[in-house]
Amino acid sequence: HQYFVTLGKAYRYTGDERYAEEFVRQVTHWIEANPYGIGIHWVSTMEVGIRLISWVNALAFMKDSAAVRSQAAEPLLRSLYQHALHLDAHLTTDWLVRTNHIIGETAGLFLFGALFPQFRRARRFRNKALSIFTHEVLSQTFLDGVNKEQATGYHRFVVDFVLLVLRVADRNNITTPPALRARLEKLLEYELHLLGPDGRVPQIGDCDDGRGFIFSESVDFFDFRGWLAVGALWFDRDDFAAIGDANEEALWFLGPDGWRQTKERARPAPARASRLFPQGGQAILRAGDCPQGTCVHVRCGPFGLGGDGASAHSHADLLSPVIHWRGRPLTVDAGTYAYYCDTAERDRFRSTAMHNTLAP
Repeated sequence: HQYFVTLGKAYRYTGDERYAEEFVRQVTHWIEANPYGIGIHWVSTMEVGIRLISWVNALAFMKDSAAVRSQAAEPLLRSLYQHALHLDAHLTTDWLVRTNHIIGETAGLFLFGALFPQFRRARRFRNKALSIFTHEVLSQTFLDGVNKEQATGYHRFVVDFVLLVLRVADRNNITTPPALRARLEKLLEYELHLLGPDGRVPQIGDCDDGRGFIFSESVDFFDFRGWLAVGALWFDRDDFAAIGDANEEALWFLGPDGWRQTKERARPAPARASRLFPQGGQAILRAGDCPQGTCVHVRCGPFGLGGDGASAHSHADLLSPVIHWRGRPLTVDAGTYAYYCDTAERDRFRSTAMHNTLAP
């Protein structure tokens, strides 16, 4: 339901009730067809969290709509509360190796608790979610900003949730742990150095193209520059501003005033030097930092979150170089192929043989 935000943006931009009416038609039909706790759409707790986030974001754009107020307000609020109840009861805190799932689940629960304080349990939901969320973000990422799952797609997934939680907290005067904001800066700093000459990050590890939320359907999944533009404003970072791109994603996230401030910060990018991330075990080597520069990325540290046998989303790609030679890709990561459907091919794409490294 992340595309509901597209309907919300269209309504907010045009004021045309047709977009809100389509949202009402689809969301009320979904609620009728999927009673609380029954059916496949209540199996994955993370999916419940992402769905709650999608509905809340869409509702924020369409809260003034006559159609939403007259036809959807009551069933939507009731279902949002049921989503929160489900999240509260089924958080995946019992998993042997906790992953991005618990981060997405608690992000959704936090949003409900923060934005719907009229519900009796809202404060408890908010406090519980923020405590677990902060602990998991800090536990699942290294001090130098590398996600322990060793997958750039899931790094973006986690950054989405952290940005959203902090934005909602700031807008609602909710105090968040300083360590969470400091870790976000490190996560963005890693993205800054990871970006290749083409403005994209390499496809290290698994990827299912999952996003915590989507404010632009036109931004390339592996183009993280919109969030660097946000980081430039939040952390007063000239290097973020130089590499970042105040795109549509940043516009809807920050609003017109924040977006204009990021545009005003734009300046020629200083050359990025080679960089080692010692805890995360990744090295980026550079010779000339420009669209025609040469860049080598090598993973040379921990295998993945949970270690051998429980490595979440990492691939057998240690010491496998991803190289841009004079701005052009020379050796690339093969990616994931398909996340579902063909298990044999998926496993093959995760193997050593599919990477630019030695195999026995």
